[in-house]
Amino acid sequence: MVRRCDLVGGFVVLKKVDGFYRVVIEKGRCSRNCTLCKKCLERDIIRVVDDNEISDWNRYVVRHMERTGNLCRAILDDDDLYQAALLHDVGKLGISGRILFKKGNINHYEWEQIRKHPVMGSRFLMNNGFDDKIVKAVLCHHERFDGSGYPEGIKGLDIDLFARVISVADAFDSMVNMRPYRRPRSFKKAVNELIKGTGKQFDPGIVEALLSKIREERVCSK
Repeated sequence: MVRRCDLVGGFVVLKKVDGFYRVVIEKGRCSRNCTLCKKCLERDIIRVVDDNEISDWNRYVVRHMERTGNLCRAILDDDDLYQAALLHDVGKLGISGRILFKKGNINHYEWEQIRKHPVMGSRFLMNNGFDDKIVKAVLCHHERFDGSGYPEGIKGLDIDLFARVISVADAFDSMVNMRPYRRPRSFKKAVNELIKGTGKQFDPGIVEALLSKIREERVCSK
């Protein structure tokens, strides 16, 4: 029998590209075991994934963070914001792919695991020497403007600015792209959801800033 650790798979790596740290997936083979050994840590490897998981991690986590970063930069051109957005879901790398990529409804336990990712991500970045502004943005990107978010239930303008921007960009990208549990929504429906969430989930000013940029881009592309 071929052991899991002998299968060809990939390494999820934190790598600096064009001046910003990104999560990338490099194909390879783990000839030891599926825990991160000293050799892996020295290469900034933060997870070992098997071959069946590579496309899922690329499609639903890595590419989502890249797109969210680009949306955030369109809203507010700030390097620290862009860096935070590129890593906002890094905490999901500590959650089982069976939960993240599950098709169908998740149960209470699975939802509680997913809710941990802002804390896990912020701790990972803090332990790796990232600036406090980036750590805070990652920690707070699921807070809601009405105070009903997580992990701390912060409300309104008390929520970190970068986190408020990431929240809007994250939600919009999630709506218009394929997710494991649902098909993408139309552009019109996604815009309507942002508007409906204004003042509840989202900062009204940031929603308007993104919608203005989207309208501008669509006009320019015609």
